Amino acid sequence: LGYTIARYGGFSSVFGFQLFNEVDTDTLDIIPASYHWHKEMASFVHTQDPHGRLVSESFGLAKGDPLLDDMTGFDITTTHDYRSHDLVPSVAKYNEAKAALYRRPTFVGEFGDDNFGQEGV
Repeated sequence: LGYTIARYGGFSSVFGFQLFNEVDTDTLDIIPASYHWHKEMASFVHTQDPHGRLVSESFGLAKGDPLLDDMTGFDITTTHDYRSHDLVPSVAKYNEAKAALYRRPTFVGEFGDDNFGQEGV
């Protein structure tokens, strides 16, 4: 992680650092022991990045994980939504709920239309 910050941290095009992409995808849950690791790594990124970029985490499930989304060290929450047929209201609903609950900005990292199970797709 330190190498990644040192190697890419000098580029002004880097928006932030995300510790995992869809950390819950394997089990659709977070292993409780990983909470400490996430908190420690988020703190590490903040102390090592001289430009103070945003630190985030992401989840395969759009609702995220309350323990990580509210954790000190993460600057934004993220939303990935592939299960909705009408994306705009769905993503807006998640963003509004997360912004109100966690009192921090939220970012739509991934989205797509759920066509699974429909004929002809």
